[in-house]
Amino acid sequence: MLSEKERLILDIINDVQESLSESQLERLKLSLYQRIAPLDIKTAEANIVPSEVSNQRIINLWLMAKTMDNLSPRTIRAYRLTVERFDREMQKPFQAISALEIKCYLAKIAQTSSPTNANNMRAGISAIYGWMFDAEFITKNPMRMVPKMKVRKKQKQPFTTEEVERLRYGAKNIRLRSMVEVLLSTGCRVSELVGIRRDEIDWQRGEVKVVGKGNKERIVFLNEPAKLYLKKYFDTRKDDRPDIYVSEQKPYAPLGISAVEKDIRDLGRLVGVKDTHPHRFRHTVATWASRRGMGVELIQKMLGHESVNTTMIYTTTDLETLRAARRKYCD
Repeated sequence: MLSEKERLILDIINDVQESLSESQLERLKLSLYQRIAPLDIKTAEANIVPSEVSNQRIINLWLMAKTMDNLSPRTIRAYRLTVERFDREMQKPFQAISALEIKCYLAKIAQTSSPTNANNMRAGISAIYGWMFDAEFITKNPMRMVPKMKVRKKQKQPFTTEEVERLRYGAKNIRLRSMVEVLLSTGCRVSELVGIRRDEIDWQRGEVKVVGKGNKERIVFLNEPAKLYLKKYFDTRKDDRPDIYVSEQKPYAPLGISAVEKDIRDLGRLVGVKDTHPHRFRHTVATWASRRGMGVELIQKMLGHESVNTTMIYTTTDLETLRAARRKYCD
């Protein structure tokens, strides 16, 4: 176990290591050991609020609060898995865990998995510690000293026109073809897609109400191919369930998010289109709309984004658009 002096030295070094060379870091370590060694350093007690509340009780209270904030069941489940794993692996009260220990924990995840996964874990841990601070379970939030790891950002690419046609042609199953067309028409999230009810589709207007993040409702739009293949799919159904998609065998259970993701992923593998998943259709819809001149505010409304900054991620100028603009303005 590290002494408090060693913890302090490691914290200082970790805070400045990206700004110093290797030789400068070595000189700093030597200086810190020389100056800190004679000091009498005791464990800071200010962050620990006397309490008999267990980690699991804190987790349950926090998730209850998040549920009241209208977070989706999927998000709540992801939060639970993150913090319960953190609890199992740290094996000590949340109030007694230092920023350095959390940094070491996340660094290990980054090494064994990826920095992206470590940042995802950090988000969940940061959320519960922020709530603990607000609820006065702690008087200092250690996550303020735990920055996100730097991750190389890879621009998400929409499907090309050829890839879309390959997916359409490869979807021999009428249910799967209708999924492709609805995702391309609406740009909705897969969680929104599986929540659509058949009786809520306005066929004349080509509109349907979906429930997005935070239980916010919005209208999405079905073009003619989407309406055509949905009607064809509904004509093949032998059940009276209200759900838009159901299993092909009795008891015709509603399809969940995982089932739709698997169907779309398998289709991509079948036709040789890499990185095929439902969310990429969302990027494709946004990018195609941007290319055709739709303003970012309208795209934001169409996708149901809370912030226009999120929409900007979806509409980042792609290479094809850049090539066309250069031919127009520079040649």
